[in-house]
Amino acid sequence: MDYQALKTLIQTHPQFPTVDDATLTAWVNEEAINATKTSLSNEEILAVIISNRAEFSALSVNNQQIVRDILYVGDSVPTAAGAPARDALVSIFGGGSATIQALGAAISFQVSRAVNAGIIEQVRQGDVEFARTV
Repeated sequence: MDYQALKTLIQTHPQFPTVDDATLTAWVNEEAINATKTSLSNEEILAVIISNRAEFSALSVNNQQIVRDILYVGDSVPTAAGAPARDALVSIFGGGSATIQALGAAISFQVSRAVNAGIIEQVRQGDVEFARTV
C-alpha cells in the first residue's frame, strides 16, 4: 500500500480532517472518476457492429472489407485520434453514426479515486487510519 499517496488523496476530501475513517474508506473506493480506455478489443468492436448491423450492411463492399481487415489484423484498436485503424473506422461509419457513438461510449469507464491516485489495492479502513499518521 502506498500510504503517502493515500494520505495525499484523503486530504482532498472536502471535509478532511474531520471526516471519519469509515466515510473516507468508502470515498476513496467509490468509482467516481471517469477514465478512458487506450484501446478497444476487437471483440468489443464486433459486438457494437453487430448491435448496429444495419449500418454495417449499408456500407459499400469495399468498406465492409476494410472493417473486417481492421478486426482481423490485430487484437485491438487504439482509441486515440490519429491512430490509423481508429480514424479509418470513424471515416467509414461517419462520426455521428450509432456505431461510432456506441464505440465512443465503450471507451469510457469509471475507476475509484484510489485507482486514479495510483493505489491499485482495495483500501481498507485500517489503511486510512494508518495513512492519517504518515
